[in-house]
Amino acid sequence: MAAKYLSLIIIILGLQITSLWSEALIVDQDSCVYEGGTYDKIVVDGRRYVTLRNITVFNAAKNEDYAGILLKSSRDIVVDNCEVNGNASTCGAIKLDGSVRCVIRSCKLHNCNDDGIRAYMSNILTVKDCEIYHLLGCGTDNGCSSCNNGHSDGFQIIGCWKVYIYRNLVYDVASTSAFHIHGGSRWATITNNLFYTPAVGLVCYLYETEDVKFYNNVVWGRDQGGYGGLSLGRELVKLKMYNNILLNINTCLLYTSDAADELDGVD
Repeated sequence: MAAKYLSLIIIILGLQITSLWSEALIVDQDSCVYEGGTYDKIVVDGRRYVTLRNITVFNAAKNEDYAGILLKSSRDIVVDNCEVNGNASTCGAIKLDGSVRCVIRSCKLHNCNDDGIRAYMSNILTVKDCEIYHLLGCGTDNGCSSCNNGHSDGFQIIGCWKVYIYRNLVYDVASTSAFHIHGGSRWATITNNLFYTPAVGLVCYLYETEDVKFYNNVVWGRDQGGYGGLSLGRELVKLKMYNNILLNINTCLLYTSDAADELDGVD
């Protein structure tokens, strides 16, 4: 349940576990709620119906799990009102890998070397009311950490279906973007977010994705070469946008002389 205890008080009331301090939390049961406490990492692997609430993850050490909170091959997971402070030692804040029906809400994710939220092949994902900031862009490319490449993204969504991103604030990202979706993702709804990354030239980057609704967002940073605000890349199909505040829209990443051939169904 929890490993390598430093000083720990566990109160078990039914299936609710309240912890004051532990070095690591390894969730080993289904249908449970973990509430409170501070850990250096949390791993949910192959579990279902788990809620993590009011928990702090601090100073997650470099490890094979990549992130402060790992949700792997799990389903029906809720991460509610949690904070991940990487303390410049962990790669990412939250990683999802092959998980289904996960909700991340009202969380603070910051001070990590790489991504805020990285989701890979994880369907029916909702992220709302979160604050993601102070991502350091520190990795193997610049030699300042062992994290892969170290190109920070507030969100990196890869090959995910049915993604809902609502009312999030992303800022202070060293590199590369506030929001990045690709890899065959489908049915993404991105609404009422503030993406502000003046330290980089790329704020939002959409490509290799089908059926994207992009409404009521602020996409702002600085105009830098062919990047800038909202960048649209290859194999972006059925993009619908309205009522956004955009620094600019760039299509040079389409790598084609005819953007209309790539941007199929853009409204």
